[in-house]
Amino acid sequence: MATQKLQVGRALSVIPSDGVDIPFPMTSAAGVASGGSATTLVDATASFLSGGVKIGDVVYNTSTSQAMLVIGVDSNTQVTVATGTAGFAAGNNYTIYQGNNNEGCVLYIGTGGDLEIETTGRDQVVLLNVASGQFIPIQVMRVTTGTTATDILALW
Repeated sequence: MATQKLQVGRALSVIPSDGVDIPFPMTSAAGVASGGSATTLVDATASFLSGGVKIGDVVYNTSTSQAMLVIGVDSNTQVTVATGTAGFAAGNNYTIYQGNNNEGCVLYIGTGGDLEIETTGRDQVVLLNVASGQFIPIQVMRVTTGTTATDILALW
């Protein structure tokens, strides 16, 4: 009898978003914001321009659990993001991932609930009552905010 084996090399905790795809975990920058707003991230110690941050990269504000898209790289210390609910404030931890490089991932559900996803074919699907500790064998691009499952990992 054949057995299916899931072997992954990369993983990322998912922040659900209605407008941002799950980024492949290749980091462009990370740090602690020295300031910002709903549309800007400011880090006085960053090197956004010289460090290779680009339009289309994805910012995870891990302090507020928000995912936002970079829409402008203004200077070495400031980027503009698509409007976030809370945006950035001094002391917020962030990671910027290289954008447009996720070709689909499978998900691991840590804590069960409903799972709203967008597949690589851009189909929007709701999986009801997904159990804790379950792998989802669907190629996923995005987990949307209607999701009640938590502790979700994207796996490649």
